[in-house]
Amino acid sequence: MSFEYLGDLLVGYWIGKVFWGRGIATAALTEFLRRQTARPLNARAAKDNLASLRVLQKCGFVVTGADKFCPRS
Repeated sequence: MSFEYLGDLLVGYWIGKVFWGRGIATAALTEFLRRQTARPLNARAAKDNLASLRVLQKCGFVVTGADKFCPRS
């Protein structure tokens, strides 16, 4: 999915644990990015979520920074 958050267009995904490690998230995100042509498209992932970071990197995303989660009300 993609959604707007604080003025940025973000991509998000979730995959059940039983499906981890099969390349499904990478394949799905690759296809999503082919169909979703709006750019720039950003993503956020926890720095300790190495699998999600790898999926994003395989799909062309680049780490540009790190911050602490701070919800805005």
